[in-house]
Amino acid sequence: MFEVKEGGENQRIVVKWKRRAAMPIDTVCGMELSITEITLVLNGTSFYFCSEGCRAEFLRHTDDYVQAATTEVEAAEPLGPDDV
Repeated sequence: MFEVKEGGENQRIVVKWKRRAAMPIDTVCGMELSITEITLVLNGTSFYFCSEGCRAEFLRHTDDYVQAATTEVEAAEPLGPDDV
């Protein structure tokens, strides 16, 4: 997402990138959530769900989802100075 500003007499356009606030992702189905009423905290880590069905699926296969979430975090690249 970006913001465009017109400036001064030269009508120069300044483009400034804005980083969207991270929205929680349903651990089971991958849906981006705007409201997170259904959550579960396990060993200090929060997991978010779009429905009770996804939460129930997570509880049936907790080890698989926790392992996948851990692998995903480890694989993510660290932010550099240009990412902020």
